[in-house]
Amino acid sequence: MPVDDRSIVSEHIVEVRHQALGRLIDIRGHVADAILGHTDLGFWTITENRVDFRVTQESQRELAFVSHQSFGYSVRRPDTRNYLPDRAMRFIHELLQVQGYELKPVTRFGVRSRLLLPHEGRFAAFVRRVTEAMPVPANLRPLNTEVEDVGPVLVLRRGETQIKLQVGPMELEQSKAILPGHENLPEVGLYIDQDHYQSRLGRMNERDIANLLRSLHAQVWEVVDFYNHLLL
Repeated sequence: MPVDDRSIVSEHIVEVRHQALGRLIDIRGHVADAILGHTDLGFWTITENRVDFRVTQESQRELAFVSHQSFGYSVRRPDTRNYLPDRAMRFIHELLQVQGYELKPVTRFGVRSRLLLPHEGRFAAFVRRVTEAMPVPANLRPLNTEVEDVGPVLVLRRGETQIKLQVGPMELEQSKAILPGHENLPEVGLYIDQDHYQSRLGRMNERDIANLLRSLHAQVWEVVDFYNHLLL
């Protein structure tokens, strides 16, 4: 039976890379004050060429950053499917209003999500189920062997979007290493690591960013729903 969104362990990040903005070095404090004054990101730190934000000093659930060549926003275990784009766009809106800040031509725009969907059952049996649904042909195995685990990496394209996707069963010890800081991880789960991105986009405004972010993030959940119904 497909699992409910509320039981999925996940973390999502949108990152926008752009040509270097040299003046960011001079306005880091101004950026920090502006974001602090207009959002609930109440804590910031400044390093050589970057400003990092979080809701509180202790919290790692939501993080944002601005550097001279990129900016981004990340969320762990969002409350809803729209949580990342909604929260990220609030941050990006305020960033683009900062006096002296300029968004240079965009070189890469990506949404990466790592998710663990819990499975009720033993790991070996789940591996067999996944292998039956996504078989590894004998002619692709270098030795006469049986499959004990599977986690294929696929590189896909949809229009202008490239997608790097890895899917496979995962046990608790491995998921602890892959997803540190998460509580209540399942004993067995289906791990989905996906990166949806476009390159060399040039000049973008706030509307362009919002539209592309929502489009890529919707694709993330299309992938989740596909494997959720196929394997769970």
